[in-house]
Amino acid sequence: MKKIALIIALLFIWGGTACASSPKKKNHGYDKAKKEAMSAFDELDGGTTAIPAKSGNTKSKAKQEFTELDTASALLKGVGYGVAPQKAKTDALGQLSNAIIAKVKGVTTLSQEEKKGVYTEMLANDIAIESNSLLKGVKFSSPAKEGKQYKVVAWMTQQSVMQTLHWLMSTMPANLDGMTNVEMEKVMTSIHLTTALIFAVPPKAIPKRDSLLKTLAALKKEIEKRVNFGSFIVSLPQKVKYTLSLNGKKIEAEKRYFLPQAKYNIHFTSEGYKKIGASFFLKRGDRKVVEIPLVPVLAQKVDVFVRVVSPVKVINAVEQVLLDYGMTPVQDSSVRHSVVIQMSGNTITVGKYRKYQLIMDLHSFKDGKKYKIVHYEHKPFFVTPETEKQLIQKNARKVAVAVTKQFFAKINVKDYLK
Repeated sequence: MKKIALIIALLFIWGGTACASSPKKKNHGYDKAKKEAMSAFDELDGGTTAIPAKSGNTKSKAKQEFTELDTASALLKGVGYGVAPQKAKTDALGQLSNAIIAKVKGVTTLSQEEKKGVYTEMLANDIAIESNSLLKGVKFSSPAKEGKQYKVVAWMTQQSVMQTLHWLMSTMPANLDGMTNVEMEKVMTSIHLTTALIFAVPPKAIPKRDSLLKTLAALKKEIEKRVNFGSFIVSLPQKVKYTLSLNGKKIEAEKRYFLPQAKYNIHFTSEGYKKIGASFFLKRGDRKVVEIPLVPVLAQKVDVFVRVVSPVKVINAVEQVLLDYGMTPVQDSSVRHSVVIQMSGNTITVGKYRKYQLIMDLHSFKDGKKYKIVHYEHKPFFVTPETEKQLIQKNARKVAVAVTKQFFAKINVKDYLK
């Protein structure tokens, strides 16, 4: 019903005053940014070089201390302790991720409003929880007994860092359309981790570092836009030449726009059709479809036979819709055009309550042949003996008007009436 309600709001509201906000041009789309990022990683895949070790005496491999190994190949490390080897290993992985988490706040612009560091802590927790699956190629030392505890060292080499970065980018969705805010927040966590990981290691360890950061920023910007803004798309029932504007700025139909939460004014003009102007409010996270009905400008009204079978009287409301579209409702069934509406209701009794559902069928005829039909079932609502008559009357009228308007908004009225 939300979609129908939006159509109703747009129908027959001519004119309107534009406000200051306007759609912004898209910079780099998500698909393009991801493609560039993956191309950069593909170029690096297998092409990394190890950071040279410092000169010094070399001990046997079996007795090599981690400090020497770190000098030779480790970019990041974490030391963990636990009463059991597995607990020490888990703690070491957590300490390793903490080394990356420490960079999150300093190198990223957070996508959510931060209140006393709460969001940063949530992000850090997300990364810590996901470390087992997000960090790839982590190496661990053999558990060493120190008193009553075990000690394990976890570290990442340049190769494992690059492996993790490449894998993180490969898990990004192909596109963001249809994703929920929760799903996009998970993608944002991966982007924050990827960015923080790049900053957590020496710059020379990441070839083409600036290019990777640039593409990550583009990905992040597109996701933030979807998470923090609302979006809408203007839909037309048929292809026609048109002029469409939002707050005085020209826009295109069938193209999604992302804008801050605010009230917007839309104006539509097309030769041979009535001008339409309306306002709608866009909220954060909205994905609206604004349907523009094509209401033809006719040289003269066309007679249309109308018959409505309904549990309550709604024919007057239906006839008004036809008048708005340039049709004159008549009771002469011999005319070329006719509209037949059948409304019925189903009830289920639960104790003293009754669940009532309205069903509507609209059949249109031209020269005795069916033109198009529509079937609609309204969401059930509860009634009591005291409210039954009033609620059925109210909903029946609302459904009859909305479905009739939606029907004529979607068909080619000019073709039907010619």
